[in-house]
Amino acid sequence: MTPPSTLPKSYSEGMLFAFSGLDGYTDYHTQLIATTTHPAHGPGLSLHLPDTIVLLAETAFHWAQFTVEAALNDVLCFATDNGPIAFLAVASDTLAGCSVEPYGMSMFYCPTELFHEEFTFQCLSQTPELVHFVRDAHHYVLVRRKEGERIFFGFAYATDADAALCSAREAAAADIDAAVQARLASYERYVRHDLPDDLRDAYVKAASVLKVNTYSPNQGSPYYWVTPDRLPHRVAAIWDTIFQLQGMAYYWPERVSDLIRTLFHYQHDDGFIPHLISPNFLGPHIQPPIIGWGIWTAYQQTRDAAFLAEAYEHNRRYLNWIRAHRSNANGMLGWYINVNQPWCRCGESGMDNSPRFDRHAALDCVDLCCYVTREVDVLQQIERELGLPADEDLAAYGRQLAAFVHAQLWDEADGMFYDRDPQTGELTRFPAWTAFLPLWAGIATPEQVQRLREHLHNPATFGTAVPLPTVARSHPSVNVDYWRGGVWMNTVHLVVEGLRRCGCHDDALEVARRAVEQITAWHAHTGCLYELYHPDGDIRPDTLPNRVYDLAGARHHALRGVIRNYGWTASSLLCLVNEVLYPVGR
Repeated sequence: MTPPSTLPKSYSEGMLFAFSGLDGYTDYHTQLIATTTHPAHGPGLSLHLPDTIVLLAETAFHWAQFTVEAALNDVLCFATDNGPIAFLAVASDTLAGCSVEPYGMSMFYCPTELFHEEFTFQCLSQTPELVHFVRDAHHYVLVRRKEGERIFFGFAYATDADAALCSAREAAAADIDAAVQARLASYERYVRHDLPDDLRDAYVKAASVLKVNTYSPNQGSPYYWVTPDRLPHRVAAIWDTIFQLQGMAYYWPERVSDLIRTLFHYQHDDGFIPHLISPNFLGPHIQPPIIGWGIWTAYQQTRDAAFLAEAYEHNRRYLNWIRAHRSNANGMLGWYINVNQPWCRCGESGMDNSPRFDRHAALDCVDLCCYVTREVDVLQQIERELGLPADEDLAAYGRQLAAFVHAQLWDEADGMFYDRDPQTGELTRFPAWTAFLPLWAGIATPEQVQRLREHLHNPATFGTAVPLPTVARSHPSVNVDYWRGGVWMNTVHLVVEGLRRCGCHDDALEVARRAVEQITAWHAHTGCLYELYHPDGDIRPDTLPNRVYDLAGARHHALRGVIRNYGWTASSLLCLVNEVLYPVGR
């Protein structure tokens, strides 16, 4: 077992490990999702099942003597003086691997309700070959097979004893070395040898993150679908899906149309699409309408005119629903704001706890107006491509929104686009990253573009070390709690696209370079791609707060860390590298 030297080796606690729906069936209800244990304990996985199970290669004498040879999200390889250790996700509910004496392979159990208490893990031992634990009809089975000093193992989880035993035995009996080598070899297609080493590693990891965050058709959808992260969300989200699609189009172009079809599969008769989708839950709100952007990307890969015509009609109905249900009395668009939920007043904007919404129950929103304007443009593009009759009503509406943003949401003194109070007609003068969306929507005039560029170069607003925080850096509301001042790579991606659309290629290059450097640096340190980053670039992302503070600045609940292995960060990295920094064709 010899992992290629070009695969990433950065490794730390909390890295996602799961089986990808691109490799086979992923059952939603019995999915085996794991994260890596702390390296100090030896190579191991914490399995996030109805109970917490830990598989650990450990010994009291040699616990620190291993090196990481490959660290991907569905295969891990380690070298020791005695031989290799590996973990491989082989099915939705099964993993396999190998270890070596004196490390062995131990199985620990902890009831989920006790997981955060100390000293609650109990080592389970039944026979050297088999560990079978049952709790509340959940079966956890570890099968070990010894050949000399080497140990091959299979682990399976099921609600049926025979199924768990059969899967674990099959995994342990297989040619594990060959299976691991095949999985490692499959990652060679994602290696870009022209990239610097650290960026090359982060790039391959980004492909790995997108891969394992993909589900096969299952109880959630008759089509392939993606989740922002397998832990904790496990749902499809509208704008996450579209961002992830952009990166997936490079390596899985045959699947991207399915991601769109999953969203439309749950569309209501009146055009509404739930913002979150899973077998257990359909969200009650919308999310930023950028589906048309994804439709056009998917069509560019497949040239499937039937798909394009089908998607056109679905998205037209969705935009008409938004127009009917998110228009203020003045006819302009605004998100639904939940004034009773201070930690997430505007989830449907995608910017859950943004201070934009702290003091308002309704707004004319620059971002929603820009999204819909751009979506109408895409509809017109599809009409021309397919020779469809023009929807003149929607086209006129798009022009109306664009004119409103240009004339009513621009502040000449500040050189910024702002939201507006629909009752008073006054601009909020709250400096958010959304001020740059008119670039992406093609609304800003050349003069407005130049004024916005000034903010990109101003470290007191958006020209921070890691560019484009969600709130201007010097604003008093900034505390870098989630959308209250962190840097999100999906929004950076949109602004870079907008800069390129306006001909600001040098600015696009510089913003992309600094953003990618941040992703790459923290990946080299921790092996993870994070949900968001600190604008100063010097604070470990998973220590940042996640919707912790209420509007008064007091703690609302205990610290929840920033999510690792996040889909749109992975996708944004691929797109920024492939389209801006080291361009290649799709």
